[in-house]
Amino acid sequence: MRKKYIVFLSLGLILLTSGSVGAAVLFKKVQHEVITEINEDYKVTSIDTLKNVSIQYDGQTNFTVRPSQDDQFHLIHTNYEFNGTESVDWEFKEDDENLTLSITHQSTQEKLPGISFDFFRGYSDVQLLVPKGIDNLKLTTIKDTFTNVFGLNVKTIAVAPSRGIELSDITADSVKGKSDHGLISISDSTIIDSIDLTSDSGALSVDESTAKTVVMTTTSGNPKVDDSAADFKVTTKSGDIALNAVKGPITLDTINGSIDWYQNRKTFPATIKNLHGTTNLTYVNKPKNTIIHAESKAGDVFIDGKHSKDLKFGDGENKIDLINETGNIRIFFDNRDFLDDDFDDHDDIDDAHDID
Repeated sequence: MRKKYIVFLSLGLILLTSGSVGAAVLFKKVQHEVITEINEDYKVTSIDTLKNVSIQYDGQTNFTVRPSQDDQFHLIHTNYEFNGTESVDWEFKEDDENLTLSITHQSTQEKLPGISFDFFRGYSDVQLLVPKGIDNLKLTTIKDTFTNVFGLNVKTIAVAPSRGIELSDITADSVKGKSDHGLISISDSTIIDSIDLTSDSGALSVDESTAKTVVMTTTSGNPKVDDSAADFKVTTKSGDIALNAVKGPITLDTINGSIDWYQNRKTFPATIKNLHGTTNLTYVNKPKNTIIHAESKAGDVFIDGKHSKDLKFGDGENKIDLINETGNIRIFFDNRDFLDDDFDDHDDIDDAHDID
């Protein structure tokens, strides 16, 4: 037993010594901090005729697009790097009303000896400021990067993110997004006409926004709508659909995904089809002027805890159709005050659909 203790003690001393040496070398390395700051400007030949801007970002660091306060493009790159170097290049091509911008971010990492921690890698961020007056903006990202776009006022925005993108505080006629695996999120935005989002397995989200129509189509991604107003059409094959406090007509269609709809406001007509998944609909209070028809060929249907297929409130102006092939349908009435006080701050969204 004593020999075992001696062996363990020896191994511990060896690990402690090697770790200390490696840490000493590491801390000596990180003392040589490399700070890179790039701030470049580009003035368009004729900003008055510029209408269409296409941006391609090729890099792995976070990327932000926001409005400029003048008539120029601005590229800002801030990098605090301990064990490597970074560079950012941009290239413009102008053609009358069109402008194409390619941004390339490159990073080289030096492998440090000893024990390495992620926080020694530093911080890196690339920002692009775009001038006002642009009609149409197209944004494509390559590699594993997350993109933030906020504060823009344009006619149309089309995005194709590689990993994920969040659009916030956007004012536009239409927004279109297409992604294979990355997230597409729109929040706090006013879209006059349409929001059209498509993905293979990436999540889709619309939050506290208004539009005339919202179309969300995905194979296995999970669409989510929260406190937004529009005419909604959401389609999935196996993704789960989540709705909360929506305002406007609803059409939902899924094959194997579940549907969860929590409604705390006025009811609008809805058609919900679910082939094999479960459908849950929860009202904070019992709806007014609504007919609910629920039908499942092989599953159970419960309305307010009882087996039922039809329920009518008032004159039945709004019809809710819930149709399942094999999944269960459950409708609940939660007679409690809504707990999220934040909804009191969004009366302007209600006005978009004349909600009482």
